[in-house]
Amino acid sequence: MYYVVEDYLATVPAATLATLPEFDTKLVLFTTTVALIRAESERQTTNRVGLRMVKDTLKLVMTRLAVDVATRIRAFAINTDDMVLREEMNQRMSNLNKRPDTVCADICQYIHGKGTELLLQLADYGVTAVLLTDLEKSIDEYVAYIPKPRAGIVEQKHATSTMRTLFKASDAVLSTMDALVTMVQFSDADFYKTYLYSRKIIRPGYRTVSLRGAITNAEGMPVVKANITIEGTNIARKTTENGGFEVKDLASGMYAVLISKPGYTEVRTVVAVTATERTDFTAVLEVDASAERVA
Repeated sequence: MYYVVEDYLATVPAATLATLPEFDTKLVLFTTTVALIRAESERQTTNRVGLRMVKDTLKLVMTRLAVDVATRIRAFAINTDDMVLREEMNQRMSNLNKRPDTVCADICQYIHGKGTELLLQLADYGVTAVLLTDLEKSIDEYVAYIPKPRAGIVEQKHATSTMRTLFKASDAVLSTMDALVTMVQFSDADFYKTYLYSRKIIRPGYRTVSLRGAITNAEGMPVVKANITIEGTNIARKTTENGGFEVKDLASGMYAVLISKPGYTEVRTVVAVTATERTDFTAVLEVDASAERVA
């Protein structure tokens, strides 16, 4: 709604706005606040997605190198009838990527340790000091990055508080602007009516999508029938076969979205929704390691 009002007022002749005392000052304050809302919303989305993408990329590089080393050590174990080592090195990328961050890093570190310990015996199997150095470097980079998405969540909570403040500020300015525009409800009826229409969330005969999400697992595959709950509302959804869901007709505001499914770690994220525009977001559910151990 804020964007609609801003866009409409940008088309109104300056002479019309000049008939409203102090309206130009309020309009500057309003457009400035809306610009901050837009920037904050974009920054939240960019930071959240960016941090996750970097971490996932680092994890992929690390697990690929670890599995490469593990398969070579496993071949050595088979040829030397070392059954324990053979099972220890029976690692696959799909399984490693399902592991919690620190557990995955610990397994990769163990593989690196075994490769270093047996380096002289693994020459014929293609395990070299360079390969092990690359693996160690990838582990260090990944471990150093693990806390960053968590820190991003803290930053996101602060941004959410900032957004709430900006929404309140915009509403306060709009309230004053509404009162000023009411002055010309008879003398400039067309301007008055059009302004009012831009201030309302117009609901056509069909319902519009306000929020659309996509839920995947750590391997990027859709999570089917995940539970989606919008906190503070009666809205609940389940993801479809492609891991997606939609929520229609949400008013502008900040919404806490709770995502859960048995066997996965619950995720809670906050999204900013602007009426008349669709908000898209993605979330990744990681396998609950504790549930795996119980099973």
